[in-house]
Amino acid sequence: GIATLKHQMGELDKIAKLAGRTGFNSATIAGFGFAAEQSGSSVENANKALDQFTRRMGDAADGSGASADALKKMGLSVSDLVNQSPEQQLFAVANAIQQLPTAALRADAAYQMFGRSGQELVNVLATGASGIQAFQQEANSLGLGFDDGELAKVEAANDAMNRISRAVGAMSASVAIELAPGIERFVTGMLNAADQAGGVGAVV
Repeated sequence: GIATLKHQMGELDKIAKLAGRTGFNSATIAGFGFAAEQSGSSVENANKALDQFTRRMGDAADGSGASADALKKMGLSVSDLVNQSPEQQLFAVANAIQQLPTAALRADAAYQMFGRSGQELVNVLATGASGIQAFQQEANSLGLGFDDGELAKVEAANDAMNRISRAVGAMSASVAIELAPGIERFVTGMLNAADQAGGVGAVV
């Protein structure tokens, strides 16, 4: 039970920290992760894809990188997108990918906007905004959606657990340092005694 709790807290902490990095709300992250799992990928892959998407939208806003060209090819205006929320940007790109005529073009667009992780999620992205939102609603109905306030509590608890773990580790290190000379003397004495008895092999 403790191991399960620790694992779950770790997963929720990842969602909270990803939300802080990318600006996506926690419900979107949880729903996108659920969609990835249902489509044969993983939550970790979904999180990496959202991380990459945020970076590439930043590149596009600066007019640099392949993402700016990819958005233009999909018929999207970079100047319009940069003023939208991360969720609106994600849904607009998903709708554009959905409308591409071939699987090859959809895969290429997913790669340009989401990196390698996006290629595994092309089937999710190809469902468009409505498909992703349907996965989000299902995730919420299963109790997988958490608001930012709830995740903040878990993040704070997880950080506190990490601090106490580090403190215990530092205490153990201090004990090891203090015991080291005694251990060295003990081992040296044992080896000397073995030598006087004809060697370790003879003692054995």
